[in-house]
Amino acid sequence: MTLAYPDAASWAQGRSRSETPRLGMLEAVAFQSHPEVVAALGPDGAAVARILSTTARSTGARARDAVLVPVGILAMLSPIVGMAVLGSSQFLDPLPSYQGWLDARTSVPIAVTAFAVTAAALLVAGIGWLARGARWSGLLFGFAILATFCALMSMVSIPTVAGRDAYPLPAAALVPIWAAVGLGLLLAVAVLIRFRARAPEEPEPPHPGSPDDAAGVVAGVPREELTAILADRDAALRTLAERGFIGEDLLREALAAPPGTLFTLDADGRTNA
Repeated sequence: MTLAYPDAASWAQGRSRSETPRLGMLEAVAFQSHPEVVAALGPDGAAVARILSTTARSTGARARDAVLVPVGILAMLSPIVGMAVLGSSQFLDPLPSYQGWLDARTSVPIAVTAFAVTAAALLVAGIGWLARGARWSGLLFGFAILATFCALMSMVSIPTVAGRDAYPLPAAALVPIWAAVGLGLLLAVAVLIRFRARAPEEPEPPHPGSPDDAAGVVAGVPREELTAILADRDAALRTLAERGFIGEDLLREALAAPPGTLFTLDADGRTNA
């Protein structure tokens, strides 16, 4: 991820009168093209390094999520729909307005279609789970258990509903339900076996460096790049002095400071550290 300011000079120009700019932040912005250096530039450098290490999500990834999230929700609801539609007519029968429109000729095809979606969702979820490292996932385990339970209940109720309404139940109608039972059980067992396989912990944030740390990493910056970075840093310091943020004495000391050590001037109490 990039910062809001491309260089230290523009950062210094963008400070408001209500601020007291920190020199460590100024130098961190100047070195932003070298995150390994920024992390060693005191507390402000460590904070900027965390920003630089954050990967911005692309427009394509956001668009993909906008499609996958509702599809995933519908897939997780599909076994509930399949089970509910088979048992709904017994609750609707007592209603005077119910005209039998949800008999077996309607409910069985809906249930079969719902469990076909469930089976496909279980298969895709299982493949994706394996591709991502087959780690424990409570959400995936819960979905597998839900799908298995709903499919087993529907396996029992679908012949009853068909027989009640004299609906000839094709043998193929049970295939999606059996598939949902088998895939759900397989996925639930596989995920449960991986209960101790958790996602790796996030790396610790960089710790504020010392002047010695800064000197060591600054030494690895190519000379031409370092010259340009120092020119940007010094221009930003002069901008702060011209705008009255720092005095002449502090300006001279900062201009003479070795690369990567401006944060030590914040620490001495003269810049509202």
